[in-house]
Amino acid sequence: MSKVILITSGKGGVGKSSLCCLLGYALSTLGERVCLVELDHGLRGLDVMLGVTNRAVYDLSDILAGRCSLDQGLVTSLWSSSLSLICAPNSRAFSFVSGEMKRLIACLRERFDTVILDCPAGLGEILPQMAQFSDLGLVVVTPDLICARAARSAADLLAGAGIRQMRLVINRLDEKRFKKSSSFQDLDEVIDFVAVQLIGVIPEDIELGRCMENALPPKFQDGARVAIENIAKRCQGQYIPLWMA
Repeated sequence: MSKVILITSGKGGVGKSSLCCLLGYALSTLGERVCLVELDHGLRGLDVMLGVTNRAVYDLSDILAGRCSLDQGLVTSLWSSSLSLICAPNSRAFSFVSGEMKRLIACLRERFDTVILDCPAGLGEILPQMAQFSDLGLVVVTPDLICARAARSAADLLAGAGIRQMRLVINRLDEKRFKKSSSFQDLDEVIDFVAVQLIGVIPEDIELGRCMENALPPKFQDGARVAIENIAKRCQGQYIPLWMA
């Protein structure tokens, strides 16, 4: 059965869009057909991360307005033939009707095993609208007070919109820096503060960040690779103990 995963953060700069790409890639390596739908209109970037900018002729607004077919609007990633992308519109003036997105997501459910919605940072109107169509919301946070507070607000908004299930991703964890400068005593305090059940902790990986910025296929250190693969497996419903990252 296909599923729709919404990814949000509340605050920008926590690695939400990178996680969107990497989770999609990990799920594709596990045999799934995956579609990423970028919703941050005017600030799109997934095409750059996936290295498909020159092939992204159409975007979400073109599909919804009927200026292209769904097939024309889908761009296949260079990372995996099972990973596709629908780019966000370049224009900040874009807006969509909830019914149009509902029909599009229904079509995507028929063609893909997993649809991942990359929502804009912040608490705009897109977030509660997309929550209506989503099976799982992943709230991404870095382990600091400002990001955790924003993540809690995003989680509260999703809960109010009736999302079916939520999980927390703690991203870019640098253990030495966390112990030295964080307002939290440990990661349990972060989880309790956001009040969302944990699905995984991804360690800081400088090489991985460089790949994202330069449209290169992802190169993982073992810690980040295992963490992302385990999050993907948990999203599939597999039982992977959290102590395994």
